[in-house]
Amino acid sequence: MNILILILLYSLITVFSLGGNVVSADNQDSISFYQNAVNAGDEYVDEFALASKNGKFGFVNKENKFVVKPEYEAAQNAPGDYFFVCKDKDGHKCAYMNKKTKKLLTEFKYLGCGNGDVSEGFYDGMAKFVIVDENGEWKTGYIDEKGEEVIPPKYFYGSPFKNGIAEVQLNKNKPTELVKIDKKGNTIPIN
Repeated sequence: MNILILILLYSLITVFSLGGNVVSADNQDSISFYQNAVNAGDEYVDEFALASKNGKFGFVNKENKFVVKPEYEAAQNAPGDYFFVCKDKDGHKCAYMNKKTKKLLTEFKYLGCGNGDVSEGFYDGMAKFVIVDENGEWKTGYIDEKGEEVIPPKYFYGSPFKNGIAEVQLNKNKPTELVKIDKKGNTIPIN
């Protein structure tokens, strides 16, 4: 009888020592990616968290179930309704993905995931994107929430939109020379 009590106590201690670790239904991981991201203070945790398996990235929900399979070389959970996923480790073939539908919003043609703050998400219904032009220069443009490029990539740098306005840098060699643009790419006079 005493041995049975010891086994029961040992089992209870073992279960409670696991804490927040979650084993998913298909036993793919014994780590709670979601809880680990919350505990680490990841600023991009919402209903989903970034997770990796076998060196590939995807996203899990609060129950630690993969909602986007870990098949991307790089990824980021952007604020709002979109993920940013990359096909290559260098972050040269990236796309936005809709969090609700889990479908790609854009093609894999943008820079991101480690190349600056490209994948910071949508603000005011717009998200910036970066490409490399024919001269090897980074150029920034903006897409809308339909994934359409509404402002072509012609700026060296661009801030997120706020109240319908973004600041952009026209010239790589003049980082303090910024202009303001509206959501159509029109320059806004500074008063």
